[in-house]
Amino acid sequence: LELQEQGFVFDHGPVIKTGTKKTGRQVSIPAKAVTHNEVARNELGKIVAAAKRKAAKDYPINTSLVIVFNDDLFFQRAIDDATLDTFVKKYILKLDLRFSTLYLVGRQKVFREFSVGERT
Repeated sequence: LELQEQGFVFDHGPVIKTGTKKTGRQVSIPAKAVTHNEVARNELGKIVAAAKRKAAKDYPINTSLVIVFNDDLFFQRAIDDATLDTFVKKYILKLDLRFSTLYLVGRQKVFREFSVGERT
């Protein structure tokens, strides 16, 4: 809505939504300066949240989980492959994920594959 009404939006500003469908929705994205690390933490949090939504749910054998995220320049400057791998092992692979493989796919550059475990 903001993009449509203003013609531009700030990529990493907070999205503020008010109103309802009935009363009319209002959206604003104020300008906000953010660090590379803040952008990376936010995206990593979204990755964990996506994995948690899928945890403890049964899927057919050999099903893969694909999580797509925004790996823009801010993210790439803060997180390298080794850091991302460590993060995934610490926070995601310990979840009850019932998949054979996890793929993290960035919209620009990142493509990481993780074996989740064998299911029979």
